[in-house]
Amino acid sequence: MALCAACGIGQAQASVATFDDVTAAAQAFVPAGYGGLNWFNVAVQDTAANGRGGFARAATSGSYVAFNNNGTAAMVSGMALPAGGAGDFLFNSVALTAVYLDGLRIHVTGLRDGAVLYEQTVLADTTGPAVFRFGWEVDALYFAADGGVPAGYGVDAPYFAMDDLRINEIPEPGTLALLGLGLGGALWSRRRRGG
Repeated sequence: MALCAACGIGQAQASVATFDDVTAAAQAFVPAGYGGLNWFNVAVQDTAANGRGGFARAATSGSYVAFNNNGTAAMVSGMALPAGGAGDFLFNSVALTAVYLDGLRIHVTGLRDGAVLYEQTVLADTTGPAVFRFGWEVDALYFAADGGVPAGYGVDAPYFAMDDLRINEIPEPGTLALLGLGLGGALWSRRRRGG
């Protein structure tokens, strides 16, 4: 076990998508592979360059936040790497802020192999981020927003910003099995030589 811990094998590797290292431009799409995930209809915004609406208060680290482009649904999925891997991850938490509408309902759906496993609706305001905790083991997340009331920014669209998306990669069972077999063989060989 000490060998496993020293090598980091079999442990879920934690990561935080802060979005501050996606681009130096004021706005861009989040590229596939960022944070070990695929991103669909997710862009980043430099809140220092455009602090309109809830963007001004959405960042919990740095100045960049991600958002649902055009105010439409966004999706995040695990990358099945290495080839044949499941792409599963543990979705821990995310900071969410409404950009233009207070009381915005953000519907978060967790999927695995296309099947809905989890659904939760959270409320967000333009006044600042709220951290929502999930603890879902999934291979994809779907974010859609609706409702809310205009917060005085002249835009009536369900945009939301996200920051500090926290996940843990799930170790592949095959890797753990091979490691166990290798350690078992090494122990057996050592015991045989000592006896």
